Amino acid sequence: MRNLLFVIPFWLAVATASPIALAQDKALDALIAAIPAEVPEVISGGSWNDAGAAGSYRAILLMGGRGKEFAARVYLQWIAFKAEGGEPQILKTMPIKEVNDKRWQNGFIAMGDAETDNEMTIIVTSYDPKLDKEVALAFKAGRPGSYAPTEPPRALAPSAGTAPQTASPPPPSGSRN
Repeated sequence: MRNLLFVIPFWLAVATASPIALAQDKALDALIAAIPAEVPEVISGGSWNDAGAAGSYRAILLMGGRGKEFAARVYLQWIAFKAEGGEPQILKTMPIKEVNDKRWQNGFIAMGDAETDNEMTIIVTSYDPKLDKEVALAFKAGRPGSYAPTEPPRALAPSAGTAPQTASPPPPSGSRN
């Protein structure tokens, strides 16, 4: 009888929680499905605070357009977190004009280490087949709505006339070099 008193509330809890969990899973699935294929990269990090608001940075790489209009574009967002909890909100979105005006045909984004509050380095790289080299730009994001060009970190700054390095796969086990 004692076991039955434990089992009934347990299964009652599972039966009532399952539809809620299933609905949450479906909502998350719909959220993921809403991300278009033209958005190959989204990165978040760092922290900012300004006038009582606080949050993190997010960079979005968009690859889109038709024909000659196809290009990599980068946008910077300031995501605000509510002190009382709840869903974060997008406080500000800005295109990174210096990248978007170049109309690169490919792109990759990265964030540097979080140096301090109210500062995050965003690094944008692209391979330029005409120049046969990797190109990089970097930006320091600050308080909401502000960013400024900066030098890319030395490890990412491409040297003139060199193609990106690729690692060779290891030889199959048992093979001789």
